[in-house]
Amino acid sequence: MSGAAFTIGKGCCSTSFEVEEDTLIATDKTITFTKMMSEITLINDESINSLDFKFSSTQDYGTLKAKETITINIKTIEVLLSTASSVAYRVWGVG
Repeated sequence: MSGAAFTIGKGCCSTSFEVEEDTLIATDKTITFTKMMSEITLINDESINSLDFKFSSTQDYGTLKAKETITINIKTIEVLLSTASSVAYRVWGVG
């Protein structure tokens, strides 16, 4: 897993896609995209542990259970992740 966001493609109308794949180990992490994204997909690849996420420091965390995927239409440039254990995850941004 790379651990760094990178552009993986471009669609029509200058739409870009960025993805980050990594393993978060008992810590907090902020993922910052290179531009404003309009859709975020979060994927928890773990079989047991959950992953907490939010899109600004003023929000409460939402929880992504083991093996769960969620797609959210939101304009954001960052995703904040948190876990008390080890969690492999993927974050996709479409902008």
